Amino acid sequence: MTQQEFVSFLSRRKWGKEQAARLYETALIDGLSSLQDWRESLVGVFCARNTNIGALTHLAQSLDKDFPQWEDLTKPNLSEYRDWLLAHLARNTASTYLHQLAAVMEVHDDKIPAANFRSVMAVKKEPSQHVALTEEEVERIHRYQPRNGIEADIKRAFMLECLCGARSCDIANITAANIKDGWLTYVSQKTKTETSVPVHRDLMHYLTMPVHNAEYYRSTVCRTLKSICKKCGISDMVKLFTKGQWVSVPKYELVGSHTARRSFATQLALRNVPIATIAKLMGHADAKMTSRYICIDSRDIGDTAMSFFN
Repeated sequence: MTQQEFVSFLSRRKWGKEQAARLYETALIDGLSSLQDWRESLVGVFCARNTNIGALTHLAQSLDKDFPQWEDLTKPNLSEYRDWLLAHLARNTASTYLHQLAAVMEVHDDKIPAANFRSVMAVKKEPSQHVALTEEEVERIHRYQPRNGIEADIKRAFMLECLCGARSCDIANITAANIKDGWLTYVSQKTKTETSVPVHRDLMHYLTMPVHNAEYYRSTVCRTLKSICKKCGISDMVKLFTKGQWVSVPKYELVGSHTARRSFATQLALRNVPIATIAKLMGHADAKMTSRYICIDSRDIGDTAMSFFN
């Protein structure tokens, strides 16, 4: 299996070419000589569905193996994997990884020895609160002058998400050609649905900016966003429940890769835009998902709602 055919296969499945090339250098391709063998393996099938391989790397660690295979998915091994995740990761992260692996196993249940495996992989998520930026805070980031190319790229992508609500994977493919008659229209990579959003007054400013590098690790994105927000003075103390505990930290510490879309949804909700409309603007197939992106303080519910209590 050549690196070129390996990268070509994954790049057609939402993987970036650099990201796929890095995977080619890891132990998660060891022992397989052909691309077809790899595609049919547990690792290959998983990577065709997911671009985050955390679930696989932790499975390999829990089994003390470089290359986990279908036959490793026995009930005892899955139970040990669940316990290993809970011992090393936040409960919600563990739940996400188990769900990703279970989704692959359900489609290929003929290849695994464990029957009724859901019973040993169930981990209930803990409630977790998130933050959204206010319009004034987004404006501060808009005015911020990046110190280097990394900050410029990450600010650009973040602001585009804030202004149109698109996912980061869609932002990478949106250009000025997607704009017609005051509307931005694109097909969501995740849901395969056509999404149309009114063009924000600042959108073209960011769409036409040069890009230094199209790909960054999520850890780099989050670290850079926190740094930018700190420099912008987004540092009010915030207390919320996250990762199984109450924390009280400066707001910039809670900013991450999903904060832009949460800010987009929250600002529309504060303008009393119906959640069904926000869902369409964000490319969500279900408004229940949209509700998770809206971060509104219960003390800021507006005059209409307050009239009920007064």
